[in-house]
Amino acid sequence: MSSYFKGKKNKKVVNLCYAGDVGGSERPVELLKPLASTEALVGETATFTCQLSKPNQDVVWKVGDKVIKASDDKYEVESHDLDYTLKIKNCTLEDAGEVSLTIGDQTTSAQLVVAG
Repeated sequence: MSSYFKGKKNKKVVNLCYAGDVGGSERPVELLKPLASTEALVGETATFTCQLSKPNQDVVWKVGDKVIKASDDKYEVESHDLDYTLKIKNCTLEDAGEVSLTIGDQTTSAQLVVAG
């Protein structure tokens, strides 16, 4: 297809983009399966898992207001394919409360109940 503007020939270029194309608009990460509340006994490990629409994403885990860091021995953070998991080791009564995962502007949260 071509058009003329002020006596000069201009070509119209149409690009087709498909999901996954470099430079194409990517779909945002979606939360496929939210976190679920769980119970643990004192001394046990509590596990929280959610599922996102894309692997290898940078997420932020929180227990209460505390941002979880990979260097903290009490917590284990994993991601396999679309599953993102936080394990809270050796649960204490103080660990009870809200656990959350945030990616971009999306957050999912659940409750940890610890019984003595």
